[in-house]
Amino acid sequence: MTYPEPALLPTDIKCRAEVRALALDIACDIHPLNNLRVLQYLTGPLALNEQQKLAWIATLVNNRVYRPRTASDANSG
Repeated sequence: MTYPEPALLPTDIKCRAEVRALALDIACDIHPLNNLRVLQYLTGPLALNEQQKLAWIATLVNNRVYRPRTASDANSG
């Protein structure tokens, strides 16, 4: 018996890998951008206003480095 029930990950190995990759993208790429210390640095020493801060975050999230992977990314090599 798998614990917990229902299982948190799909049983198909390829689907499991995709779910884990998505979780890793969120934990390592997107979450740090919402870190309070980072946001305070942007509005403190860098003196960015709210609009500039949001534009900075959007630029990084939309950048290839921070964009979560998709199935087409995996198939494109």
